[in-house]
Amino acid sequence: MERVRLIRKADGYYCQFRINRDVREDSEPTGKAIGLDVGLESFYTDSDGEKQNNPRFLRTGKEKLQFLQRRKFRKQKGSSNRN
Repeated sequence: MERVRLIRKADGYYCQFRINRDVREDSEPTGKAIGLDVGLESFYTDSDGEKQNNPRFLRTGKEKLQFLQRRKFRKQKGSSNRN
């Protein structure tokens, strides 16, 4: 164990442990290779034709932000419900 830290935050105390450990996994090369194509329509397409859909984090986050901003706009300034 290298280090132990005790941290105080607003919601309580936290303890962090830092451990130094060597982990090595020796693996044999399989000789297999794949090709990946990163694109706009799909996140990636591999050499077998499998497609992974593009995660839409920005779009879903933006929609949620718009909803929360509209909700906050309707609240009265200085009220306890405006947070």
